[in-house]
Amino acid sequence: MKNKKLIIGIITFALLLIIGNILNTYSLLKNFTKDSPKKVLHISITSINNTNNKTWNLTKEQSIDIEKSREELPIIVKELKEVKNNLNNIEANTINATEYSNLLQGLNYNIHIYEQLVAIFANPQGGDMDKALITLKNLNNKCLYHYSLFHTNRLSISLTDKSKTYINNCISYIEDLIRIRKTNEINTAQYKEFIDSMDEILSSFIDIKMNYNDYVDRLNKNLSLDSLMEIVDSNVEQVQGIKTEFSKLTVPSNSVYIYELFLTTLNNYISYIQSFKLDVISYQNQKETSNYTKEVTSTYNETEASYNTLNNNFNSFVQSYEKFKEDTIN
Repeated sequence: MKNKKLIIGIITFALLLIIGNILNTYSLLKNFTKDSPKKVLHISITSINNTNNKTWNLTKEQSIDIEKSREELPIIVKELKEVKNNLNNIEANTINATEYSNLLQGLNYNIHIYEQLVAIFANPQGGDMDKALITLKNLNNKCLYHYSLFHTNRLSISLTDKSKTYINNCISYIEDLIRIRKTNEINTAQYKEFIDSMDEILSSFIDIKMNYNDYVDRLNKNLSLDSLMEIVDSNVEQVQGIKTEFSKLTVPSNSVYIYELFLTTLNNYISYIQSFKLDVISYQNQKETSNYTKEVTSTYNETEASYNTLNNNFNSFVQSYEKFKEDTIN
């Protein structure tokens, strides 16, 4: 009988040990079952880090690979949203509500960072790039802030070093885009001002540009030398006025050759007028002091050559200027 009781006692004790071990094992396993908040947090944080690290493939030296970013950022956003859905399945009363809230908010901002980059890279020439950059920086700061507030069960999270490098490179890339756009806007304004002024000056020059050979035949008929000299001097004065206004132009660096071409045209025209004036005076003096029989037209051969040079330079200028305007406006 005693032996029987002893055996029963031993068996009972053994059963209790087995049941206790089973309960302890169950308790441990329970913490890492599929629906265990602790396990979900572990897996989620690991997934967030792994997904953020994928941005390293989008980094290109000190900048970014814009084409890869366009292709792969939407995939990264999708993966982070899947992590967010898993976290939303955790029962709120099983973990610290504040910690859980900070993790979710940090993840939300993490997702929005990449969504903002997707939007920016889809339209890098957008007019609101300044605002988009400010939004991106704010999202980045808020993400880091809320991640920094999450500390539970020896778990913590932040943007990984690789993702930080990528985001910082993106910010630098966008800042460069903004600088380039602003520089282009300044250049466009300068070009417009230069073209508008150039058109006005060119129009004034065309109005006064003339071939003085038309006056040669009239000189001995119905036009006096004094009257012709008044016309010439007035024309010279007008050209000098145009040249003065022309010298005041602000010339964009890429427009210097246009400026120089027109300046050459103006100088050629002044040379042509001066050559004509000297020829007229010389011809008239010879007529008065001798029996000058040389043909009138032959006297102005050099002047005619000067006019041809002027026209050639002027035509070259007009062609270059029209092409310049077309390239600049388009």
